[in-house]
Amino acid sequence: MLRFVNGTWTSPKTLYNDNWKINGCPVNGPRAASIENTLVVAWFAAPNETSQVNVIFSEDAGEHFLKPIKVDLGNPNGRVDVDLINEQTAIVSWLEDASIYARTVSKDGKLGMVVTISDTSEKRSSGFPQLEIFKDRVFVAWTKVTNEKGSKIQVGQLPLKTFLD
Repeated sequence: MLRFVNGTWTSPKTLYNDNWKINGCPVNGPRAASIENTLVVAWFAAPNETSQVNVIFSEDAGEHFLKPIKVDLGNPNGRVDVDLINEQTAIVSWLEDASIYARTVSKDGKLGMVVTISDTSEKRSSGFPQLEIFKDRVFVAWTKVTNEKGSKIQVGQLPLKTFLD
């Protein structure tokens, strides 16, 4: 991670060493969101051939990070996205078993109920679902693979209260 502090970029540093070693370039990159000094990062990793989706919070704009929180159901493909509801809680989405899931996660590690957004395909052609919170709504856009040669973009919205306990 790099930070822009006082007009200068900091040296790169690892957010968390999850011990994932991959011979190549992973297609599952991290996603981040921030409000004021709160930063949240979600990422996919597969250390020891065990896939997982993790979320980590920072309370000081990325200078230090809290302990990572595993959010998936046990067999994720990754393709994460994340957005902050407030400085304490985020919504994270990911692909798992040909479905798109989302749930809240708080800084203290509390996980909300899992919400199924849609079924999809595990193929790369299904792309990377995108999540955005706007006012009291959660918007999600994803690629729906219709057949071997076709796909279409789907957009859905849910009330934010759907994710809150």
